[in-house]
Amino acid sequence: MRQEPSSKPLTVAIVEDHPEFRAALSQALTHTGALQLLEVCKDLPAGMALVQRECPDLLLVDLGLPSGSGLKLIRSALRRWGRRCTSAVLTVTGNEEHLQTAVAAGAKGYLFKSDRPLDWVRTVQLLAQGQSPLHAPLAQSFLHCLQTAAYREPVAPAGDADDTTRELLMEPSAVCAWRAGRRRLDRSLWRRWTR
Repeated sequence: MRQEPSSKPLTVAIVEDHPEFRAALSQALTHTGALQLLEVCKDLPAGMALVQRECPDLLLVDLGLPSGSGLKLIRSALRRWGRRCTSAVLTVTGNEEHLQTAVAAGAKGYLFKSDRPLDWVRTVQLLAQGQSPLHAPLAQSFLHCLQTAAYREPVAPAGDADDTTRELLMEPSAVCAWRAGRRRLDRSLWRRWTR
């Protein structure tokens, strides 16, 4: 998605449960004049309803919503609208595993809640231009993961795997996302077994 200079304002939807941050981000984005705040939702059900009826140019989603994972919303928007709706994560921690999982689900970037309002606006503008801005430590982490995956000998998928599965398993970024998911699963299973 690229925002053309002469086209209509970029439409943005926010799905965030924290009322103060939701208000601050909304205010920062509406003051630019180049952005139109389509809707602001406080929970997953409202966000899901939004993406069923509207296609925002940019969907900003908190992953840790009390009503459910924002990943579900990112996936839903991608299935419903494809690349017409760019999703990005709203994050406090910048947890690289969470962000890798979000990228694997379809997110194109993230916005740190701890950044300044001007940085939020700049990030949204870069996302609108089709970029995926990253802070330096996360960029290094993603690069390291991709380089590690690229230097390993790819594991050939089982003979009964379909073409899409084969392609994904041979793609370094998919390997990174798979490894992040595997680490989470391993920790989850470990916690269950050691109770």
